[in-house]
Amino acid sequence: MRPEKASIVSDLSEKLSRSPFLLVTDYQRMKVDQFGELRNRLAPAGAEVHVVKNSFLKRAMADSGMPDVADKLTGQTAIVMGENDVAPVAKILKLFAAEFKIATLKIGVVDTPGAGN
Repeated sequence: MRPEKASIVSDLSEKLSRSPFLLVTDYQRMKVDQFGELRNRLAPAGAEVHVVKNSFLKRAMADSGMPDVADKLTGQTAIVMGENDVAPVAKILKLFAAEFKIATLKIGVVDTPGAGN
């Protein structure tokens, strides 16, 4: 793996290790302004959303000791993580998905290994 790609995976692994949850969503058909709106809604709950390559996420999840969900990582993927409780974040994501009919949840991992360390 090229050094710049390894650095991206390393940074992602570090963020995953700090987050007590990981929500993987499909952002297909999401417009830039809608993505910004989701970011704005998640910020007060201490969460952030990032677009990631599935191959990078698979490797970062493996490096972080998370479950192997590689078979579910298909299509366009965005991840939501934070350093607080998952409940308000999940509620924001659910309301956003219902309102805009986009950003459906693919995978949710709660109490990720190493979170808070």
